[in-house]
Amino acid sequence: MNNTYPKAKMMVACRDSNGSADIFVCEVEIPEQDFINDGLHYQAAISKAEEEGFTGPFLPFDAAEQRNIARQVCELECPIPFTLTDHSDSADENAPKTKGSITFGWDGISVKLNGYSDCNSLDNQGIVTFLELYEGKVIQRVYSSINREDPTHSISLEDARNECRELTFCEKLEQSILKFDATLQVENDFLLCAEEDRLNVMQATESYFNDESFDISTLTPLVGDLKPYCEQVRDLTRPYASISKSAQYELLQKAHDFYMTNGGLVVTFGAADGGFALMPLQEHAAKSVVISDLMVKLSAAGYSEEDIASVISKATNITASTVNVEGISSQIRFLLDNGYSAKEITDLVKIS
Repeated sequence: MNNTYPKAKMMVACRDSNGSADIFVCEVEIPEQDFINDGLHYQAAISKAEEEGFTGPFLPFDAAEQRNIARQVCELECPIPFTLTDHSDSADENAPKTKGSITFGWDGISVKLNGYSDCNSLDNQGIVTFLELYEGKVIQRVYSSINREDPTHSISLEDARNECRELTFCEKLEQSILKFDATLQVENDFLLCAEEDRLNVMQATESYFNDESFDISTLTPLVGDLKPYCEQVRDLTRPYASISKSAQYELLQKAHDFYMTNGGLVVTFGAADGGFALMPLQEHAAKSVVISDLMVKLSAAGYSEEDIASVISKATNITASTVNVEGISSQIRFLLDNGYSAKEITDLVKIS
């Protein structure tokens, strides 16, 4: 009976038959964990190197150690070779392969292919593509014609950034719900049922809070001026989150008209859809309330315009010359416009 054991890829630094420095790569079988613990996989790799005609001194590396070597490859001032194999359905095992190399330069990464070149280089010496960081963007320059001096294609990879990934319906819905209360555990069955029922995110979010009791103790009061009814209504945006009659009464007994959820939404409250609800403010209105609230806290804490400008420069990557705004409220808005939440700004200036 033949036993099949897992295999480990090994590298061995050694000398070839001509005495030149070389690297031998092989796989060795690992019959048991002790084989690695006792270092026997190193000796097995050395034995295979000797069988292939390589000579010492030998220095073997297993997979964990090879990562350390790989991290230094970009420091080597020589091309890193590779081979392309045709994996299309029409290709057979005898299909020709294309060899090439990658070079890590100070200005970017270039790729060469045997049998290809660019307009200004000798055959096989020119690049076919070049990857660089240019004006803050990753750009792929492609030289697909040997008769053109300039790149035939310059492809920005900005839309390939992680944050550009479009969320699924279920992800959008969960995100919408968590903006009201980030501590909630939204059941996957609810998300899938909402998608199956073809609800949009707004409808599904409001449906969720129709069925779930919202905990108003998670809200943080904000200082802000309530506008006349008609103006304030225009500042609101869906979805709403239903609250109970008792929760509405409790909020009415407090001194604040605006609150921030632990998910970062600025909301007010009132009668809606035959009941009561928390109603989010549109972005511009929410920022105005946050600014008003922070202005009160900053003034009470004794912060000046110079203090806030200093905070912006020291605690962020935004330089004072970039800010170029006057007044504490303008400085706070600048931070909000650059992605800082009210909580983050509060933390920056250490307001208790």
